[in-house]
Amino acid sequence: MSGKSDRGAELLQKRLPAALPDFLPAQRWFGGKAQVICSVSVTDIIPAASGDLTAYVAMARVSYSSGQDHHYALALLPSPWRLEGGEQGSHTPGFALEGETGEPRYLICDALHDRAFAQLLIEIIRRGSTLSGTHGEMIASPGRALASLWKTGQDVPEPSVMKGEQSNTSVRYGEQFILKFYRRIEEGVNLDLEMGSFLTEKAEFKYTAPLGGSIEYRRAGRPSATLAILQGYVHNQGDAWQYTLEAVGRFLHAAANRPASGALGAYLELSQLPDSPPLIPSWAEPSLRAYLESIQLLGKRTAELHMALISKPNEPDFAPESFSPAYRQSLSESMIHTGEENLQLLRERRDALPSSSAGRAQKVLECREPILSQFRKLKDTETAAMRTRLHGDYHLGQVLVAGSDFAIIDFEGEPERPLAERRIKRSPLHDVAGMLRSFHYAAKAALRRQQGEASGKLGEQEDLEFWSTVWRHWASAAFLQAYCREAAGACFLPEPRDDVSNLLRVFMLEKALYELGYELKNRPDWAEIPLDGILDLV
Repeated sequence: MSGKSDRGAELLQKRLPAALPDFLPAQRWFGGKAQVICSVSVTDIIPAASGDLTAYVAMARVSYSSGQDHHYALALLPSPWRLEGGEQGSHTPGFALEGETGEPRYLICDALHDRAFAQLLIEIIRRGSTLSGTHGEMIASPGRALASLWKTGQDVPEPSVMKGEQSNTSVRYGEQFILKFYRRIEEGVNLDLEMGSFLTEKAEFKYTAPLGGSIEYRRAGRPSATLAILQGYVHNQGDAWQYTLEAVGRFLHAAANRPASGALGAYLELSQLPDSPPLIPSWAEPSLRAYLESIQLLGKRTAELHMALISKPNEPDFAPESFSPAYRQSLSESMIHTGEENLQLLRERRDALPSSSAGRAQKVLECREPILSQFRKLKDTETAAMRTRLHGDYHLGQVLVAGSDFAIIDFEGEPERPLAERRIKRSPLHDVAGMLRSFHYAAKAALRRQQGEASGKLGEQEDLEFWSTVWRHWASAAFLQAYCREAAGACFLPEPRDDVSNLLRVFMLEKALYELGYELKNRPDWAEIPLDGILDLV
């Protein structure tokens, strides 16, 4: 559609709203699959042209029967499409739109899969360009680190859309950059952008992807919304989740046919902070020692992240704040709400759970009062520890294995929580609790795989489950020890030691209840993991 940008915008404005209710639910990144779409309107069309390329960024408002509205950004590339033996083009298939009378139909493709458009996006960030739409503007801004990441005169690296993204779409540019294009957009401060800018430009934290720039959408009289961020590429061997699954698998393979011996408490009582490294039997050393050493490094890097986030106390958005009575009251009420909501969901859906989870579900429901009691106590729990900014959705999948080290990524926070809530300062022990819960998930996921390969004898299955629990406690101990050692004396780490254990316990309980709600809605056969976590903590 070269030279016909106005006609292309008109085509999309007129025809797109009718096509999107069918197109959106089929996209992996669409977050409203569980809701009923009432209508879709196109609120802005922004042409992006360069040479022979004319693509468009469309802003769409999706209205649901629940009364909610969500806003999505679509990168679209229209191309003529002849149906009778015609060629559909080389772009990722999308959907067809009827043209004006006498014109061909148009195939509307995802422009992020188009090489020229992907290269244009990174160029407008480098130039700091502004693109105007029908009602608003796309404003690109280079970050301070871009000059060191991309030398003057250097060609645009070859782009390719990365696989595996769910809520966003990421484009990799060789081994130089990653551009994250946000699909569902929200007005206000984008946490990934805000945290990336602070960690790169002010705290100079080395163990994350450096921020190279951003693209924001602005409309007169409205707060801006972030459309994309550009980050330096971190050379890596995958994420810490896969790395951990492989480590647990090796350990369980070594533990096969070894009977469970003694009480679990002889290995580690997780309700208390460990004073010394766990005693590891000689047969487990080859499969475990290297991993525990690496996870101690992750504990250290996590503490360094939290220290970096308090390193500029003159920055109001990053200055530590106290656990005031009002905050404790708010935190307690929020946790009680999470608990009540997900326990009610468990009541409603327990009959749909696998039979192996039925007993656990009943026990958890019987523990309603002890669970809520832990949350109520928070409002009266005074502590001198400060609350700060934190990662907010910390688990093994948010950490890259970078050679012999780690890089911490994705600072958007828990996606199901409102943006304003995700920016609230909290105890960094929420992040620690998230990682400990992630070790539980990894141990159970590896156990499932190993049990599927085992002979099936009941005794062997029970022994494997015992050793997976022992592994989880050992990994948790290694991580906690290193974290507390590195963060010792920090304003956010409570004293005495028992206060750390008590806060961790209640934060892990809240996290397990949050996980329970997610699994009940999305993966009922995984609900046994948070159910076990809850029973461990009450």
